[in-house]
Amino acid sequence: MIPDLLAKGHKPDAIRYALIAAHYRSQLNFTWDGLGQAAAALERVRSFLQRAGEVETSGPVSAAVEAAVTKALGAFDAALGDDLNTPEALSAVHVLVGEANSLLAAGEMTREGAARVRGAIEKMDTVLGVLLPQGEDRLSAEEQALFDERQDARRKREFARADEARRKLEALGIILEDSAKGTRWRRKR
Repeated sequence: MIPDLLAKGHKPDAIRYALIAAHYRSQLNFTWDGLGQAAAALERVRSFLQRAGEVETSGPVSAAVEAAVTKALGAFDAALGDDLNTPEALSAVHVLVGEANSLLAAGEMTREGAARVRGAIEKMDTVLGVLLPQGEDRLSAEEQALFDERQDARRKREFARADEARRKLEALGIILEDSAKGTRWRRKR
């Protein structure tokens, strides 16, 4: 069954997430929708991590960030201590990401605060092994060359060339997101 899912283009990390999202004592109710939700949940975590990595403001970790991290780590540990309740452990991760996203949107996140949240997510991922990208966090040589070509074309205001490079990247499964802070990329799910 797993090779069939991979052959249909589903990512291994989304499959793993879908499997651990059910308690080990419960029967797994596998659905295509559930697999899509698993991929979307991973994307939310990874998207936050990418945005948090772009925080430029320096300063101490705010009390709100520290409280969110402490609460999430406590809930995570309690869930695992409760008969290895992985669905509740994943919930703790997503509550943290939601609170951190709110703080980020409100401008209350510093680089140090973002690093604190990332450290908590990395700590949780030492148990889950699915939250952080595994091998997909880098562009291949061909993808990087196209990305660099697009950036160069945009700087030179050669928009037709930039659009062509973007189309080639999209054909390779790379989605580009332009913002005031630069261009981010992510892999198509």
